Amino acid sequence: MKAQVTFFMILGLIILVAFALVVYIASFKEMKESVQQVPEQVFKRTVVDSVREYARDCVASVSEQALVFLGRQGGRLYKSQASIIDNPVEFIEYNGFNVSYSIVPPEGTVGPYTSEIPEYPWDGFPWIVKENEEIAWFYGYFGLPDFPPLYDFSKKSVQEMIEIYVENNVVGCFDESRFPGVSFEIKKPSVRMIIARNISQLSTEEFVSFGVEWPIKVIDSDGSVAELRKFVVNYPVSFGRVYYHAKNLVDSDVSDVFFNPGEYPGYDIEIVENVKNNDDIIILTDRKSRLIGKPFSFYLARKNRAPALVEINRSVSENTFCLGTKFSIDNNFLRASSSQLNYKLSAFDPDEDQVSFHLSPARPELYKSTMILRVIARDGGGLEDYQDIKIFGETCE
Repeated sequence: MKAQVTFFMILGLIILVAFALVVYIASFKEMKESVQQVPEQVFKRTVVDSVREYARDCVASVSEQALVFLGRQGGRLYKSQASIIDNPVEFIEYNGFNVSYSIVPPEGTVGPYTSEIPEYPWDGFPWIVKENEEIAWFYGYFGLPDFPPLYDFSKKSVQEMIEIYVENNVVGCFDESRFPGVSFEIKKPSVRMIIARNISQLSTEEFVSFGVEWPIKVIDSDGSVAELRKFVVNYPVSFGRVYYHAKNLVDSDVSDVFFNPGEYPGYDIEIVENVKNNDDIIILTDRKSRLIGKPFSFYLARKNRAPALVEINRSVSENTFCLGTKFSIDNNFLRASSSQLNYKLSAFDPDEDQVSFHLSPARPELYKSTMILRVIARDGGGLEDYQDIKIFGETCE
């Protein structure tokens, strides 16, 4: 009986030791596998985070580049840059950029206004009849604005240009070879540029943002997959507000002959004159908005336009001059010999160019009863406006 009890006690002890040994071995194996897996999981998370940061840097770099290029190309991004606007035939090359023209000469007739010399900008400039009274008027048809719309509900808008530029260029920015041992499935991104949409938003706008839906699958060598999708970047640029001030500057320059862009309030304005022939570059800079560590600027190319000659009073042609009278222009005065005429000439130039006055024929002399005298207003680029005056002569004692 004692022998049987001893046997069962020994057997129970053996079973207990065996069970403890099995539990220990299993726990050791699990602990060992866990120790082996933690660095691998950390490694995978590090790779995915690195890919995410790298992709976001691509989005930031390309969208920032889009804003800079568009600002310095007159509000355009071209097909050669993987956007939607045809490469310009006429442009000003400035600081390495092809700046499209935003201000061009007038064409044709609009109401009482015309681009045809000598009637330009209208017959009798600057006089008009308003409320039965003749007054001087300086608003009219002094050029055409060529500035793209901002929002994507208009065709070939600034927003559409930038979104397509980013969509087409951001994939090329991503260099898969930077991540050895990892493969990718990268789809084309969808880009949304977020701009202030109404007056209250524009007045308080401080940032422009890009939301990018860009599916990127990160595939490890063991077949495990992580997917990235959404990226957002912001820039301290009041883009909508700067755009509308640039547009307002353009609209003012083509409609008001007295408007001087250099006096435009609230922004730094630089006028680089005669960059190409007599065409100018106007640079509007917002020092509060910054890209790549520099203030954000719009470059606006402006074509040279003809000066507008103020109508010479009809009294000049109503006078009768002595035969043999010589006419000349001296210090902007139309003069006739023997002090028969001393008439102040005036003209306005929409590009702030200096205007000189000339006669055709160059040294006219009245030797018959009538003569046509042409008074010419000419800017430094050779553009002219003129008025023909009929002069009457008589024999004087």
